[in-house]
Amino acid sequence: MNYKKILSFPIPVFSCLRLFPLLLFFLLCTPVELQAQLIPEPQTEAEESPEPQWPEDELGRRTPRGTVAGFLSAVASKDYEEASAYF
Repeated sequence: MNYKKILSFPIPVFSCLRLFPLLLFFLLCTPVELQAQLIPEPQTEAEESPEPQWPEDELGRRTPRGTVAGFLSAVASKDYEEASAYF
């Protein structure tokens, strides 16, 4: 029997060991900024944006919850014309 053929690897182990210093070199030379994301600095109170001004809505559709609640109350009171305004 030829044990060399049975014990041989498709890629010689020593050729992998030759690539290790090259890989180590590239890992050590990579800038720190490329290895991790930067944490944003917290905004100060002066930089915070003010809450946007929303126009008034006579049907109370400022939030999705208000829209659904208004639609359901209009349907419950059988005011289908007002209920159609929610669509």
